Amino acid sequence: MKTTLTPFSTIPALTDEGVLATALDCLQSHLSIDMQGVCSFETLFTVLLRAASRADSIELETQLNAALQHRLPPKVLNHRHRLAIDLHLLSYYGHPSVKEAPYIYRSQAKAGTTSFFAYTSSKTLER
Repeated sequence: MKTTLTPFSTIPALTDEGVLATALDCLQSHLSIDMQGVCSFETLFTVLLRAASRADSIELETQLNAALQHRLPPKVLNHRHRLAIDLHLLSYYGHPSVKEAPYIYRSQAKAGTTSFFAYTSSKTLER
C-alpha cells in the first residue's frame, strides 16, 4: 500500500489513491466478473468501493468484504480489537476553490455553516 509524507508531519500517511489502488488490486485478484461493454473492472469496482465506503446498499457487499478480509493477518482477523475513531469537522466559510472542493464535507448546520473540512483520527486501544 502506498504511503506519503504529509506537509505537516514526517510520519508516513496513507493516501486515498494508495488505499484505492490496493483495494482494487485485492478485489481483482479474488473476484472474477465477466465484463461486457465499455465499463472496465477498475471503473466498476471504484463505484462499488465508493458505495461501500458511504454505507450505500450494494448486492456484492458480502463478497467485497470477504475479498478485502483475505489480506488481513490471522492475529487481526481472528481476534476482537478495541478501536477508537474520531470525526473532526472544521467549519468552512465561503466558496471552495477547485483544489479545496474535494475536501469539503457537508453536514448539519453548525457555527453558521453546513460546509466543513473533515478528517478522522483512529487509535487501536490496548486490551
